[in-house]
Formats: sequence, structure tokens, C-alpha cells
Amino acid sequence: MRILLKNTEEVKNILEEQAFAFRVWEHDKTIRIVPIVEQVTLFYSVHSNFIEFLLFWNNSQDPEKLFDLLQS
Repeated sequence: MRILLKNTEEVKNILEEQAFAFRVWEHDKTIRIVPIVEQVTLFYSVHSNFIEFLLFWNNSQDPEKLFDLLQS
């Protein structure tokens, strides 16, 4: 858990300087993704004056659930 929190803080710091630092999710160009640890990926959106963390995704879950969560 400590590594997850540490890596999330590091990603947050990068995003504060460069919001578009990480790759676009191929299924929705308004969503960007970054691996936090091997098992967890962060999905986020960039707005005009803030960054919204949408979802911390456990990569071992069913991808169909991911689409449902991010499309709602």
C-alpha cells in the first residue's frame, strides 16, 4: 500500500507540471492513463483548470467492467 501511495503522489506531482504527460486511452481520447504499480492503473481527465482522477483500476479485473465504469 505504501508504494501505491508514494507512486500516486509522484504521478500527481508530474501532472501538476505537465497534465498531458501520460498516454491517451485508446477507447476515449478525453481519458488518459498511467500505471501506478504493476496491478493498478490510474485513469484521469484533464479539464481547463483541474485534473480529475476518474478511477484506480485493478488490472486483473474484467475489462468489460472498466468500460462500463468509464462510460457512465
